[in-house]
Amino acid sequence: MLSLMQLERCRLTSLHIDTHREPPPDSPLDQPEEPQIAVRFTHKKHAEEPKVWLSLDVEYILPNLGMGSIQKVAAVVEGIFVFRKGTPEEVIAQYYPAVCLANLYGMMRGLIAQSTGCSASGAVYLPIVNMVEVVSEAQPEETTIFSTPQNLPSKSNKAKKSRRHSAKET
Repeated sequence: MLSLMQLERCRLTSLHIDTHREPPPDSPLDQPEEPQIAVRFTHKKHAEEPKVWLSLDVEYILPNLGMGSIQKVAAVVEGIFVFRKGTPEEVIAQYYPAVCLANLYGMMRGLIAQSTGCSASGAVYLPIVNMVEVVSEAQPEETTIFSTPQNLPSKSNKAKKSRRHSAKET
């Protein structure tokens, strides 16, 4: 059985990986003993359709395990989620933003593990994060309405481009 919410589109918009350099032998390490994570997000609702856009920004700082070990991973993933037409707002509120963010975070975890897998210190696995807590701790903000997502072409535009491309080839 399909969910009322579906991921229409997702993309990685930023990925930055820093590695530790060997500290000078006389200076103490000024690093946290435990990894630290910061999770931020922004979101917008579509003006006419049951559709939402979210951007998830994560920064993960790891302790110094020596030269070449990963120091920090920062990434931004954004996605558009759609709901079945006629889905009541109170039902959408059960999914948006926490469940949408949990889905984006799961995708981000896989992308980061894969991207860091060949590093000297091995793959970085982001810890599991409680998105309900992230949402409840976020500063209240005014919900922004969008009519067309910036930099994310609609499916109808993509289909038109494909048809035009196919017509030239025939």
